[in-house]
Amino acid sequence: MSTEISTPTRAVNPPGRTSSPAATAGIVIGWLLVNGLFLLKNGIVTTGEAAKYIWQAQVLTGTHHFETPNFVFYSVIILLISACLKFHLSFAWIVAIQGGFALAATLYFHKTALQLLRSPGAALIATSLLILSFPYQAFNTFLQTESLFQSLSLLLVCRLIRQTAWSGRFIITLIFGLIFLSLLRPTGLLYWPLAGIYVFGFVLAKKSTATKLITASVAALVLVYVIDLAMNSGGELDFTRPFRQEHIICGVPTLLTPTTITPAVSSGNQLSALITWLYHHPGRFFRLAGLKTLSFWGMYRSYYSLPHNLYLIAYFCPISILALMAIPSWRRNGLLPFFYLATPVLITWLTVVFTCDDWSNRFFLSISPFLILLGARIYARKPQSSR
Repeated sequence: MSTEISTPTRAVNPPGRTSSPAATAGIVIGWLLVNGLFLLKNGIVTTGEAAKYIWQAQVLTGTHHFETPNFVFYSVIILLISACLKFHLSFAWIVAIQGGFALAATLYFHKTALQLLRSPGAALIATSLLILSFPYQAFNTFLQTESLFQSLSLLLVCRLIRQTAWSGRFIITLIFGLIFLSLLRPTGLLYWPLAGIYVFGFVLAKKSTATKLITASVAALVLVYVIDLAMNSGGELDFTRPFRQEHIICGVPTLLTPTTITPAVSSGNQLSALITWLYHHPGRFFRLAGLKTLSFWGMYRSYYSLPHNLYLIAYFCPISILALMAIPSWRRNGLLPFFYLATPVLITWLTVVFTCDDWSNRFFLSISPFLILLGARIYARKPQSSR
């Protein structure tokens, strides 16, 4: 494993890993065109879920605290909207911030693709796929958490891939980045295992098995404890409802009469209530897990038009298939970057299995850039032997 980690440090600017000015200009122009069209078409979107965050910003401005503790995990966008309300600024400032991070993430994605694929052509195609992912790009004009979450999670993963040595300063920066990501959306908590992978890859790789197991166990317990706190933070977060009402899509129950969960509900702990439901209804769980998996990976939505569904399936399903097909090439070379990319994908999918899928594929869209990089490995230029 150590040779795999140290390999990328052999050259500072190896051929095929630096972006040409023309490619960079093309990426910027393409991104501006796509996002400019969305801004012209949709304007600044303040309806739907955005209205919820605007209301919470008004509550925060008026009362100086969140309506319920769960909104701490959405506090970044609420604070940005609050600042606009307090200082009478246009919401265009928030869209500008979101756009700046999104463009920076796109350029850094291209830079990371160059490092991984060692092919300017393959890296440019991968970046073009990201830019032309219209559902992904559309959120940049929404006053919601998605744009900043997508951009910062992508920046974080790409930065991890490009970090090829242990650094105490970097781990501190990484922790602050993960905290910020967790304050954008609760799903930011799911990215904390990436810090564990970094520590394992550079610090614990040569330690004893017992040391690895103890460290992993302690880290897992801490993560479960924090997730349990988030699950019980109140408000609209009810992690048992998708099972009691059998939601495939969040907020869309398929049972007229919800099942009950006893006796764990009386304790008020959602994690124990969820475990109790799973214990008493394993058959229902596996049936729902299969349906949620089909929803997550299949992208189809019955309430979308036929052209819309065909676009989603034709665009994203091949990306997922290529990512699966590329696994053998990652196993032969580049195992650590593979873990950085695959871990958010697997954890996000499992989160859908244990909760529900999003109405507009937002959960899948957040990990789609990682799938693009995973699948693009098939077209990577093979490293030339220089030893």
